Amino acid sequence: MPSRRPTRKPQLAAAALAFLTLTAFISPEQARNMQRNPSTFGTMLCRQFWYLENKILAEGRVCLKSDRARRAFKNAKPCISGDENILPRRVRDYLAELRKAAAKKGCFR
Repeated sequence: MPSRRPTRKPQLAAAALAFLTLTAFISPEQARNMQRNPSTFGTMLCRQFWYLENKILAEGRVCLKSDRARRAFKNAKPCISGDENILPRRVRDYLAELRKAAAKKGCFR
């Protein structure tokens, strides 16, 4: 009987599942953060844009860049990366819309 070499399919499946979990899953916190309809972004103040953007980043465990943001969200879970690509695509798209609306209003990051 020929010996069978173990396949890597189970490991690949587990890795793919882990990747999808990390990149596609939106936590309940993130879903709450994204409840505001982008069509209402025009009514927001600059400080609201700043707060919502940094809250989304902090809850997505992206390392915050400014001291102000780190102080505001000091009770957030520890960050794991400064790269926003760790966020699910839907969250990154929402942030892009938020930032576009903030820029249109003249808000600076």
